[in-house]
Amino acid sequence: MHPELEHLLDPALLDRLTERPLDDVRRLRVQCQQLEDALSYQRRVVHARLDLVRAEQARRGAAGAPDPSAPTAIGDERAPDSDEELVARLADVLADRTRGPGLGQAPRDLRVPDLDGVLVAEVDAAVEPVRIAALGHASDAELAAAAARLEAFEADVSADRRALHQRLDALSAEITRRYRTGEASVDTLLG
Repeated sequence: MHPELEHLLDPALLDRLTERPLDDVRRLRVQCQQLEDALSYQRRVVHARLDLVRAEQARRGAAGAPDPSAPTAIGDERAPDSDEELVARLADVLADRTRGPGLGQAPRDLRVPDLDGVLVAEVDAAVEPVRIAALGHASDAELAAAAARLEAFEADVSADRRALHQRLDALSAEITRRYRTGEASVDTLLG
């Protein structure tokens, strides 16, 4: 698990929240939001890879394409999808996910979040980019295994994001409570 995520998801983080200085509560909220942005982007990368794997599985199922690892008859020159064919289909494959389930959330920032090496390595451990680039050469079993790993990884990232959302809600509620009760003043923000 990412070290900052582990810290932010520690159940003790919200203990005695009402006693923390307002600046600490705000700082924690910013940290949670930044990590949530990075995890959201990481999840989109995982979805893109999963879409590509599923598209290759569907292509084989629809076209009756052979498993590249299966023995072929002598003179059978059918080849798996070439890299060029995959690139040509890329826009169509990834465009399928332009609207996901749920209400969604408009991005706060259109820049790519700074994914540190740990988050990148986690995605690459699920399915390496080099394997994604060679999907046409993967066996059916390799595709199924890749899809399973990506689905499990996506579920873990989604669970972490939900937990961060709970932290964000608690931290925001505490900030709001302080302004409502007069413990914090808007004047401090303006000065």
